[in-house]
Amino acid sequence: MFSKKKPEGTEDQAYDLMNLGGFGGLKRKSSPGTEASQPPQAQQKPSIPQQVLEQLLAWGMENVRNNPNNDKSKQILQLVSQHKTDKDVLHIAEIIFDSFDKVLEDQDSDAFVNERDKVESFIATTNRQQELSMLASCIANLYAANIAARMRQKSGSADSKQIVTIMGILAQNYSNLM
Repeated sequence: MFSKKKPEGTEDQAYDLMNLGGFGGLKRKSSPGTEASQPPQAQQKPSIPQQVLEQLLAWGMENVRNNPNNDKSKQILQLVSQHKTDKDVLHIAEIIFDSFDKVLEDQDSDAFVNERDKVESFIATTNRQQELSMLASCIANLYAANIAARMRQKSGSADSKQIVTIMGILAQNYSNLM
């Protein structure tokens, strides 16, 4: 009288019968208002910053193979490689990538400075300030070197000194965080 009677044979009634007494039973898979528990995925798809970092590391390793006497590059690559799945490092890497992209695409140096300040603020809130500052500097230098190499290939040698200088200045902004 006070409630609507559901038609017999509904999905709700089937689940109610299977869960008599509240002892568990079957869980709904896709009914509205319920959350189906899904089995954990074996491997998650890497995030975009993680993919970019992996590509940078592969590019860097290729350069080290071609230039075996570059010990500093080897150290940078080893350090970044050790932390390539660290969520804090990936967050910092994403901001660094965005900051360089904003300068290149929009030629907006203010946006670059704002992004760099985001990294500085984030690092200041952690207990790993020295380590994350070092990693930010390494990632920025690696990304700047990669961008400079790609731009040199596109434009030839005419602008190569200017490109290297600009990328060095941008990377230096992150090195100053240490």
